[in-house]
Amino acid sequence: MKVSPADLEKKFDLETRLVQALRQANQAVDEIHTAAHAGKITPDQEKQLAGTRPRRGETPSDGGPNQPAFAQVSGNLGQLIVTIDTADAAPTSQALEVAEKTLAQVQALLKQWEGLKSK
Repeated sequence: MKVSPADLEKKFDLETRLVQALRQANQAVDEIHTAAHAGKITPDQEKQLAGTRPRRGETPSDGGPNQPAFAQVSGNLGQLIVTIDTADAAPTSQALEVAEKTLAQVQALLKQWEGLKSK
């Protein structure tokens, strides 16, 4: 199967955005844990934003009923990166939709963390 340069560019662009979001999420989680250990945020705030780190075979806990935590969103980003990377075609409309939703969740969490940090 031959893939067009335009399709490869779409794939590369989306993968780049997903990897960048994963890096931002990981950095935020490190900052959250550091802030919690320093007593700058409460354990509840840490869990709400960072979630809990799952053990092998477990799914990450979310941040609450309305908002996933970084642990869940990071897992979703990782799965998306693998799924998109293994395909020899442009991302499907379904993959694009899930990616945009996940990227929006990352941005919402980053905004929430920035707001808490600035207090």
